[in-house]
Amino acid sequence: MPKSTQLASQFLILLCAVAALWAIPTTAHAYIDPGAGSLILQVLLGGIAGVLVLLKTYWRRFTGGGESGNQSEDPPTHKDNSPS
Repeated sequence: MPKSTQLASQFLILLCAVAALWAIPTTAHAYIDPGAGSLILQVLLGGIAGVLVLLKTYWRRFTGGGESGNQSEDPPTHKDNSPS
């Protein structure tokens, strides 16, 4: 990548960052009550738990975990103990 293109790219990133910081208000006239805060916390924790379960599932699928090498076992049979 030429140096001028890299410099222009870095300047654009810097310009976007400054514009984003300029757009953020200095004072927020808002109030989050405990119920809304609790809801936000539950959504965040639920999302994190969901991502962890998804990663665990795909990791096991990727590594082949949970499969036993011996697939030749017969399923157990049930005896019928009812009187004939």
